[in-house]
Amino acid sequence: ACRAQHAEHATIILWGANDWSQIGRLEAHNLTVTQMAFSPDGRKLVSVSRDRTWAVHETVESDGKLTLTTVAKGSGGSRILWSCHWSHDSRFFVTGSRDKSVTVWEQRGDTYKPSGKPLECKESVTAVSFCPVPLSDGVYVVAVGQDDGQVLLFSWTCQAVDSSSQWNPVASLDRR
Repeated sequence: ACRAQHAEHATIILWGANDWSQIGRLEAHNLTVTQMAFSPDGRKLVSVSRDRTWAVHETVESDGKLTLTTVAKGSGGSRILWSCHWSHDSRFFVTGSRDKSVTVWEQRGDTYKPSGKPLECKESVTAVSFCPVPLSDGVYVVAVGQDDGQVLLFSWTCQAVDSSSQWNPVASLDRR
């Protein structure tokens, strides 16, 4: 794996699957890209980086070829962003950070904003994932992997920003 120290080395390179020729470059980060995830609808790619930022790239068709273009970028925490994932309906993406926070993001206009309050964990967050099946309408399950090896499951409800009950613990999978 490459450990990018400069933006020129943190570029996401897009390759054509037919002939493996380079079809594009996404220059959205300044340090190593730590994870990327396509949305289930196939229209977006989210990337996160050691530079504490996320970027959303959307598919674009040009001259009969499909490529991606960066449409939004933002800061995702005070430490490295390790992980990202899209919800089953492609409405939200979630990021996990070394600063012990988990943030769900939603599109508002031409950018993405936090959807409610971030979840504050006891340990550094190294992995996040939305369950591919919702609990019910508007209720999602989010798995959170921590630096200590513990995996936590939460229900997350899409609701008002000031709601304290947006995150609810469902289960804890201990590493022991």
